[in-house]
Amino acid sequence: MSTPASGAPAQGAQSTCQQVSAALSDGPDPQADPVGYALAQLAPLRRVAPTTSDPALKQAIDRLVTDFQAQYRDRGTDPNANKAATNALARVESLCPAGPS
Repeated sequence: MSTPASGAPAQGAQSTCQQVSAALSDGPDPQADPVGYALAQLAPLRRVAPTTSDPALKQAIDRLVTDFQAQYRDRGTDPNANKAATNALARVESLCPAGPS
């Protein structure tokens, strides 16, 4: 795993984590409009994912994009898609502990 024991992102991933945090802080309130929030995150996250050399973080961002796409496509009506998006977001946040809040 490329995350140091302290839980901080690896040196190369710090910049990516800052970009992810910035992307996730934009858009509608995720609790008030989860579908709009998911849509607002797609383009920024697609731009960020290829910039990281951390394979675990790249995979987590790619998964989040996929799950946000499903959540948007289903208009938030599929509980499985909603749960998957929530889990994917939690995974990204675990890799970037100072990440989105």
